Formats: sequence, structure tokens, C-alpha cells
Amino acid sequence: MTSSLPIPGGAPSVHFMDAYTHLSTRSSRGSGQSQPYGSRETYSDFRKPGYHLATRIDFIMIATEGGESKKGKGGWEVSRFGVVDNWIEDAVDGWKGRWSDHRLVRATLKRTD
Repeated sequence: MTSSLPIPGGAPSVHFMDAYTHLSTRSSRGSGQSQPYGSRETYSDFRKPGYHLATRIDFIMIATEGGESKKGKGGWEVSRFGVVDNWIEDAVDGWKGRWSDHRLVRATLKRTD
């Protein structure tokens, strides 16, 4: 994800990679990276678990070294990524439902150099 236009002042455009895609394409047994965990979909529309029209609309983007680079700017890479569900069914007051129509998205980054 990038712009073909330079940043004002003539500097090159900044390139970004999606943390989920970055980790899921690099993860394999013995690589030291885990597969993404939790749901792939981040938007739940306040629906109960199992809603099949949920979609992925929340992202964690990381600046890259540029071009098609798979390396995060400054030597950072994604080591874990997850989507945490927010369905509550055992609240003290008996309430059942979602806190939000967006699930929590989290990533752990590590420095490689």
C-alpha cells in the first residue's frame, strides 16, 4: 500500500504492509513466527458468534523499507498477530452481547537488527 506521489517536499512516498498478511505469508513451522490467531474477520456488526457475513476492515499497518520489501522500516517485523473476540455471555448482571461491532486487533512486533 503506497502512493505514487511523493510526500510534500519531494521525499519518496512511504510504503506500508498489513501485519496480518505479513505474518501469515511468512509463518511456517520452525520459523519462529506464529500463525495469526483468533478470527480473521474484525467487523461483527454486533451479531452473535457464527455470523457469516462478518468481514475484515481493521488493520495494523507497518511502514516498510520501500517497494515490495517485506521488511519493516527500522528492522521491525511482526512476530504475533491476533483478533480477539468481544462476545460477552457471563456478565455479572446477566447481560449478553458485544462490547463493540469491531473486534480487538493486536500485533506483537520484534526488532530484527
